[in-house]
Amino acid sequence: MPNIESCSFRTVCILLGGLLCNPAYPAPLLTVDQNPLTAIYGLPLPQDARIPQAGSGAFTTSANFSSMMIIDASSEELLFMDGETHRLNLILDQGLSRDWSLRLLLPWIEHVPGFMDRPIDRFHEIFGLSAGERPTQPRDRLLYSIQRNGDQLLYVDSERSGMGDLQLILNRQLRRSDRSAWSLAGGVKAPTGDSAQLTGSGSADASVWTAGWWRLEDDMEASASAGLLFPGESDVLTRYQTNQVAFGHAGLQWQVWQPTMVKLQLDWHTRFYENMDSAFVGDVLQLSFGGAWRPSENTGLDFTLTEDIKVDASPDATFNISLRMDY
Repeated sequence: MPNIESCSFRTVCILLGGLLCNPAYPAPLLTVDQNPLTAIYGLPLPQDARIPQAGSGAFTTSANFSSMMIIDASSEELLFMDGETHRLNLILDQGLSRDWSLRLLLPWIEHVPGFMDRPIDRFHEIFGLSAGERPTQPRDRLLYSIQRNGDQLLYVDSERSGMGDLQLILNRQLRRSDRSAWSLAGGVKAPTGDSAQLTGSGSADASVWTAGWWRLEDDMEASASAGLLFPGESDVLTRYQTNQVAFGHAGLQWQVWQPTMVKLQLDWHTRFYENMDSAFVGDVLQLSFGGAWRPSENTGLDFTLTEDIKVDASPDATFNISLRMDY
């Protein structure tokens, strides 16, 4: 069980309290790669191509709980990642005019031993999925370690937490109708986190992307996005950092009955680090499956489970709860 004083416990309380007042419904699913070595950068969350209109907006609370147990060894490198990363995103979307909107995103990040090992082991057992190295290792442990050619590049064996890097994103509506929409976005990430606590990269990032939305049927919608991230010079694994990362998502939403939807989403990005052997610092492809409850046009709630399709390239499992209130 998690410590009652921990941020993860407080996060759950905040979300449950919000649910009793006003559930929320973000689309597409607000989840990306939660690898602690990539979450420190300004990788944007997927955004709806239909931006808020002037004078309207939304406040979103999105919590991610990720668990990983990955051991990867080569002749030059030993990577050991065992633990959990929890991330609470506070997001404000504000319409500035007919065609422009602004997003502010402030994360809280913590790296902890966690409490998800047993449920994940059981999930893998029920569905016949590979458990990797999990059965051979102690449960509920925190140890992030990377060695290369005898040098210790990263070592974390105690809890770390703190405010992450602030993101500021400007959106431009290119086209919008009842059946489709396109938008263009650009973002910057300020180094408000702490690289020593693994809650930030220690540098500013910039990104640009385009997003689309289509109504395929009365009860089915699709979304997609693609873009580029330009990381600043990080304080983490500096020698191996890339200077450009491509990213994107593709999703489907199906309204099975009013007011409930089922969502399926693929997220991907290219590597953040080069000249390293481990798949955990390489290209990522992950699949998210979720449900959404939308009792009105302005409120709703998402629950999401994310699995690593490219095995050992991202956390074994990520659970997301997102609560949104439009105004």
